[in-house]
Amino acid sequence: MATTIETTFPKNTTKAMASKRREKISFSLTYNALHRNKNYTKEEIQRSWLTTDDLYKIRQSCRRIALKFSKEQPPPNSNNSNNSENDCLRGLEGRTKQGVAKTKKIKWAAKTAVLCEQRLQLLEGIANEKRLADLYYEHTEYPQLEAHMVGLRDQANAKAPCKNDAAI
Repeated sequence: MATTIETTFPKNTTKAMASKRREKISFSLTYNALHRNKNYTKEEIQRSWLTTDDLYKIRQSCRRIALKFSKEQPPPNSNNSNNSENDCLRGLEGRTKQGVAKTKKIKWAAKTAVLCEQRLQLLEGIANEKRLADLYYEHTEYPQLEAHMVGLRDQANAKAPCKNDAAI
């Protein structure tokens, strides 16, 4: 069973959002159709979408936080920490200088291994794409698992009750 949902977007939406004016949604047996609340004014609908300017500000904020955390951090027990309590690195680790360097190193090692294997295969007159894919995976498997584990820990932390919740 499939249904087509038509939506209207304000003029200042991003190109990616505007390109999806029609979405096809498929369901197996049953589905609940969500309809736009007709009580919203055009202004309220327009304010509910992120504009290009909003996205730019979010990206700039993320870059600022990642750059701030890229700099030398004081020792953990130091009282002169200049980090704002509102700033959090969670999810931006890969955007710091150290994270970018780590990612480049991993990709470089994987690419080098694949190119060396490709050269060997060329000299032997064989073409084994599966071996090339496996070799790349071997070099990137641990970082992928590490990122997955961080995500699972974050999920568990997000679901855990907050200390401040008891005070409310």
